[in-house]
Amino acid sequence: MRELVIKVSPDGKTVMFLYMDQHPALGLGKLEVQRASNVRFDPVDQRWRVYICRDDGSEYAWPGAFVNRGEAIDCEIDILQAKLAAGELHGALIAPNDYQEEVSR
Repeated sequence: MRELVIKVSPDGKTVMFLYMDQHPALGLGKLEVQRASNVRFDPVDQRWRVYICRDDGSEYAWPGAFVNRGEAIDCEIDILQAKLAAGELHGALIAPNDYQEEVSR
């Protein structure tokens, strides 16, 4: 199992993490879910691509393409975990099923 990054706001009222069904923090309180990325099939090159959402609602394609969806999802998780650890994701996050969440106490 991969190590998951969890961020807590300075006031201690918000916990941010990538959504995983088995995540132990899911029982903490009300969830607010927002999309942080997408994994989509590109019919032109027949590969899976990762798209990262920006705060303004637009998105950009992450460099690289994958033969199978599982590899793209693994890349998606790694990208978002790194962005969360670096403080580049704000408010909520996502995971393999294209969900993102913020847990507020």
